[in-house]
Amino acid sequence: MKNLFLLSLVVIFNCRAQAQILEAKPIASAVEAVFSREFRFKEVGRMFGYYSTQSCVYVSSDMIVIKNYCSPKKSYPAKSFRIVSPKFGMIDFYQEEVTQDILKREVRISTFPVPLSDVLKSDLTTYDIAELNLLFEKLHNKNGAACWSTNFSFYTEDAEAKCNRSQVDDVDQWFKETQKLTSSEKAWAEMIFRLEEKFKN
Repeated sequence: MKNLFLLSLVVIFNCRAQAQILEAKPIASAVEAVFSREFRFKEVGRMFGYYSTQSCVYVSSDMIVIKNYCSPKKSYPAKSFRIVSPKFGMIDFYQEEVTQDILKREVRISTFPVPLSDVLKSDLTTYDIAELNLLFEKLHNKNGAACWSTNFSFYTEDAEAKCNRSQVDDVDQWFKETQKLTSSEKAWAEMIFRLEEKFKN
């Protein structure tokens, strides 16, 4: 009976811990963390999920930024940046010209901080594209928890903010923050401009 009670406590503790690790941290904090750091251009190549164009990788000791659609240099109908951080998780900023009148803007937590920090090396400057591709493919195949927020969903043709898991800490505030960002042409354009200025290849 005592063993059964202890087992129940372990299960309850593990469930609570599992819920706590899914934390949607403020996007503004992640973006400002990027702008406060010095990055070094690492290399350019084909990134997992982006096979028709090449991506540029920039590294610091505790963050990686990937600028997709960076090569060959020309005008693309889409822009995409990925932040990789043990503190903030893996965050994607994506925009696409759906029609002449619709510019899709999306923020996505592709991987939450704790699952990501468990598999990242301590010094992120050592990663190359080959290693990042293996990491991204592995995380993609796990189909882990994710949240996204957009001004235009291809499924509903309307704004959408959802997660594929029910228990995510601070998600309501994250939805509010990201919906405000993706619904504002001005705020979004300013953020993308700053990212493009910082990460020029």
